[in-house]
Formats: sequence, C-alpha cells, structure tokens
Amino acid sequence: MPTTIDSAGITFNDATSLTSAVIPANAVGATQIANGSVTAAKLGTNEQKQIAKAWVNFNGSIIESGNATSSNTISCNSGSTTGTFTTGGGGWTSSYIGTIWKFTQINGVVGATFGGVNVSTLGVQIISIESSTSATFRFLSGTTTSAQSVTGTGSSASGFSYIATGIRSSFNVSSVTKNGTGDYTVNFATAMSDANYSAALSTTPFSSPSNNHDFSFGIYGSYASGATGRTVSSLRVQTGTITAAAALDGSELCVQIFGN
Repeated sequence: MPTTIDSAGITFNDATSLTSAVIPANAVGATQIANGSVTAAKLGTNEQKQIAKAWVNFNGSIIESGNATSSNTISCNSGSTTGTFTTGGGGWTSSYIGTIWKFTQINGVVGATFGGVNVSTLGVQIISIESSTSATFRFLSGTTTSAQSVTGTGSSASGFSYIATGIRSSFNVSSVTKNGTGDYTVNFATAMSDANYSAALSTTPFSSPSNNHDFSFGIYGSYASGATGRTVSSLRVQTGTITAAAALDGSELCVQIFGN
C-alpha cells in the first residue's frame, strides 16, 4: 500500500515510487513511461473523413475593397492590440462585427505595417461598433510598437487601401471572392484531394420580411448548362429567394467541406 500521495507521485512503503504510469490493455499492473513520450494520436482514414476539410463563416453583404477616402482614418496607440477605424460619412453597423479587413497599402507602400504590425497578411478584425462613424478593430498578428494615424486620399499611391473579406472565422480557407449579389467563391488554402467532396451550406434569413423563410443556397452551375462551381481549389455558391427567383446577399453564410 502507498504511504504518501503528493504532487510528485506515489511513494510506496518499500520506498519505491511511481510518478507516471499506464496500465496496458488486458494486463494487470502498471508500465512506467518517460515524460513527454506520449504523442498526439493519429487518425485512421475513416476518422479523417469525419472531420471537415474546410469551413468558413462569412458575411455575404459587405465584402468590399477600395482606396480609403479623406473621410476614412485608421489610428492606434503604441503597445496596444486594438485600433480605431473612423468614417466621416457613417455606415458602421453591427453586421460588420467579426469581419476581417486587410490594409493592402499604407502611404503608397504595399505590404506596409501599421503601428509596427503587419496588417496586410492577416489584417485586423472588427470587434465592436462605437457609433455609425467609429469601429474598433483588433490586430490579428501582434501588438503595436508605435502610435500611428493614416487618413485616406482616394488613391492607391497614398493614404491607405483595404480589402474587407467578410470572413468571421475559417479553417483551410484562404479567401472568399464576391462575384456578384448572392454569388461567392470560397477559395481553399490547401486543395482537396478530388472534386467529389460534400458541401454543407447554410445562411441566415434575408432582411426582407417577405423573404425571411424563403431562401435557397446551392452550388453554382447545373448539369444542363455544363457549368460547375466545384473544383479541388474552390467552391462557388449562390444564395437567393425561391419564390422571386432573385439573388440576395445573406448577412451570415456558413460552408463546410467533407471529403477524402
């Protein structure tokens, strides 16, 4: 019988101790194992097929890009993980919360940092709306090392330019391209092994009251037209109403991919 049990392990009455042990299957007793010898479990083929190969939650109504005008300013303080994005003309609403923005150029420099943080690769994420003219964002790749403020000029040669991907969260998705109203292409970071994967699609109801419970969400193209929206590198999907046969943007769209 053990004489002491503490954080260091178990000390038996014969002065031996057991600090890390496992009991083998169909066996009696314990086998000593070295610290750090247990590695992550490896999944078999069947288990791998039960895990999503890619998924994305994105905002379909505000995917946009452009050169910021003089009414748009981004600013941050030194030693901060957040910053402010102001727009003189207003327009910030709660639907923007969670969306990711990448500043593709600042003061004419492509891939420049802002406040010492890379904002062109991972970008920033809107975390709160303070008013119709002010939003708070968090940096996705670090903490600022200097204070900075940049106002748009409407030109890519100065001020700042941006791409709002609309992606709230994702796995194995590099970007979402908006082809038109209710028409999106989900681009995979790592290609699928083949194009015979299964896509699960969903969207929140549309804003129009008469269409709240009347919507469709499907893969682009048809057998009749010969068009396809499914490749190993991307999936094109469309949303709209069934009754009116009209394309509409969903405020929140979700796509999950399962396959080999």
